[in-house]
Amino acid sequence: RLRILTLCSLDHGGAATGTLRRVTALRDRGVEASVLCLDVKSGRDDVIQYRSSGTEAESGAEEAASLWQKVVDTAIRPARQSPGFRADELFSLTDSVVDYAHVAEMLGESDVVHLHWVVGMLNYEQLGEHLGDKPVVWTLADMNAFTGGCHYSEGCEEFTRECRNCPLLGESRDLAHRAWQVKRRAYAGLKNLHIICPSGWMADQVRKSALLGDRPVHVIPNAYPAATFSPIDKIVARIRLGLPLKRRLILFGAENTTNRRKGSDLLKLAVDDYRNRFGGDETEIVVFGRNRLDLGLPVHELGYVKEDEKLALAYSAADVYVFPSREDNAPLTVGEALLCGTPVVSFPVGNVPDLITHKSTGYLARHLDPSDLATGIHWALNEVSSVDDIRLSSQCRQAALDQHAPALAADRHIALYNRVILQ
Repeated sequence: RLRILTLCSLDHGGAATGTLRRVTALRDRGVEASVLCLDVKSGRDDVIQYRSSGTEAESGAEEAASLWQKVVDTAIRPARQSPGFRADELFSLTDSVVDYAHVAEMLGESDVVHLHWVVGMLNYEQLGEHLGDKPVVWTLADMNAFTGGCHYSEGCEEFTRECRNCPLLGESRDLAHRAWQVKRRAYAGLKNLHIICPSGWMADQVRKSALLGDRPVHVIPNAYPAATFSPIDKIVARIRLGLPLKRRLILFGAENTTNRRKGSDLLKLAVDDYRNRFGGDETEIVVFGRNRLDLGLPVHELGYVKEDEKLALAYSAADVYVFPSREDNAPLTVGEALLCGTPVVSFPVGNVPDLITHKSTGYLARHLDPSDLATGIHWALNEVSSVDDIRLSSQCRQAALDQHAPALAADRHIALYNRVILQ
């Protein structure tokens, strides 16, 4: 029976959701899978909180909060406080609050150590000592593993070299190269490291990188709870969420809706263009996530939604889900919307082209072109209205199942685990 220990800094948030869904799928397949985290909020039995003392006596929420605050102070804040810092996304350095001596037994008993989003949790100085001879796989939620600190490079290609000239750090750009060097020394101590990418786009970035380009790279889409994210009658979903029954509804959502990378400003431009070209009297917008938005049409704010069941209602209530992200890897929301039978309009970022068939299960707009995004919205709200709703819903759901069915994702991971164990 395989024993898999995943390291993930948090058990809440986007990357953590991917981790927990994968662990659930693996356990359903008979794998003994668990997660070690710095900050635990889920209450799941298969999630273990890291204890800085190595004992349970000094554990608890206060210690977790203290550990994560130390991560913020040492790994995140120094870059953000750099004069001229201009990254839109998180930028984290290599400082860690974890001593692997405290979890050496746990690491040793595992057949494979599975890294995911490990800001402040990956002790680069101790990697060779504790994981050098261990089979290690690493699922990349973003680009941080092979950059000098950025989680999305925002168009920069320095990660293909040595991150010597970081455009995001302003006057402290040497921080990126120093972090890059720390990672290079640490990775040299890992004899059996395999990289998992949830999207072909991320795999391409890894192969170009100077840090991980020589490691084996595998594309394995994330596992999704397909039973939870499934089509719900549109009228029923709207009644339960208190949404209008006779309007065409556009859905947009993100954990932080004002994050520039997520493109709410591009959505606003697209909505303005849609109104000018096609009218919008019967159209309204539903938004989930933190922060309020002005999008030029009536907006129904659902706020931050953490329950999958409520998210499934939102996807099912909408006529179209719009994903205007500038840069992304494997966004959860696109697959979730498709599983609920809702077509998606998006730019071709990350794994989106793998999921969407143009003008069949959605619309792939020209990258960063709000006008073409508006054309896609018009296609979804008007041109597909004559298409049989059941057939369209079925096509959308099947496209997502082909990529994200939990049993399929689990079996792909198990096959890789067995392969790396034998190396």
